[in-house]
Amino acid sequence: MAKLDYYAEVRVQRTPATIARGIDGCIGVVGGISSDSGEDTYAVLVNDETYMINESDLVPTGRVFAREDLYDGTSLKVPAERYDDDGTSSSDE
Repeated sequence: MAKLDYYAEVRVQRTPATIARGIDGCIGVVGGISSDSGEDTYAVLVNDETYMINESDLVPTGRVFAREDLYDGTSLKVPAERYDDDGTSSSDE
């Protein structure tokens, strides 16, 4: 399968993994792509939740959204957490 584009609409195939998550047959939108292993994995927004789904479990519908269709421009600021060499948070007591 050709690589899926960001913001491509996809249908989630019926596989044991997608059935277990309750997302088989659902329509979603690609929001991220990971190419670390042999098969690409996609972050797909389905019903207001994001799932990491294998490429082979997705079928493109042919529709691709514009970024502006999905994001309204607001952002969230989160303070960075610092960790010591032993892996504990600096704020842990």
